Amino acid sequence: MQMFGSSTQATGLDPRLTANPGFVLFPIAINDLVADWIDGATGGEDFWDRADAFIAKRHARILDEQTFTLTLERPARD
Repeated sequence: MQMFGSSTQATGLDPRLTANPGFVLFPIAINDLVADWIDGATGGEDFWDRADAFIAKRHARILDEQTFTLTLERPARD
């Protein structure tokens, strides 16, 4: 898996990146990363889990193979 933080859309990307099935773009914000780390460190789902599921959907053709941007919608905490 290769992950690149970006808030931009997947345009003008190097074809060597987009040819890699594990390539994912994701928007980043420091507060999201800290909260995400806490979720993962305490047994919850983190962005690595969501990226794996995103890539699996792309492989299963649930998502278009040219869809690279992962939305980091964090699940609600109880």
